Amino acid sequence: MDVTISLNVQVGEPTVGSGWLRAQVLPDWLSGAADPPFTVREVAPDPQVNRIGVFNDHKSHNKVTLNREQQVFWADLMAMHKFGKVLSKCSKEEADYIRNRFSAIIGPSVFLTNRPPTEDVRDYVNGTGQGLSEPALAALICGGCTVWVKPAGKNDRGVEMVEVYSFLDGEPLPSVTPETLLDPRVLWATAIFGYESVRPFSTLGEGVGVPYPLITKERYYYPASGVQVYSMDAPFRSQYYPPRSTYP
Repeated sequence: MDVTISLNVQVGEPTVGSGWLRAQVLPDWLSGAADPPFTVREVAPDPQVNRIGVFNDHKSHNKVTLNREQQVFWADLMAMHKFGKVLSKCSKEEADYIRNRFSAIIGPSVFLTNRPPTEDVRDYVNGTGQGLSEPALAALICGGCTVWVKPAGKNDRGVEMVEVYSFLDGEPLPSVTPETLLDPRVLWATAIFGYESVRPFSTLGEGVGVPYPLITKERYYYPASGVQVYSMDAPFRSQYYPPRSTYP
């Protein structure tokens, strides 16, 4: 379903003059933060994920356990992108679809909440797993996504770093509207298939983007060579390759 979004709205914008810049997480073949740099990862096709973490070790990518509010927020993001409404406003058929897809995206062996296949978790959206541990969301940014960053200087390895804007664990989350899909703390799951070939995950249907919230325990960092700053006034850059003409 097409959702009308004002592309002039900057949702979740920090205080003016606070130093945040808009940037694209570069795909593997353009990224100096790729390992090795400017090279498509050997495991492609694969999630085009990049770890963020503490200043001197961005690959630490510490995880956040997802409480009820955070899980419902994520499911609402998925429902808003797929059906143009939050989960509670969906028809039974639509809601069942989102609940099933949410269960899949927080499942074992999925990059965002990766864990052993036999490990079940508490799923508040589906009302299952009562008494079990909550799923743990990794601190990951996908190549192609637009984020907000702040120059942070060189770490103890001499690598120029940027701070990444995120939802902080424990802070209240906004109500989901169509514009929330443009919040720089809402990212998109991308998969890299090869050089100049990046597509969305198929969790919400073939070719449909899959939003996820970037929630971290504290502000985390990423090498500056892995992002490219672009103007807040410019059109959003497609997170896929070949680029799409519509966003998100």
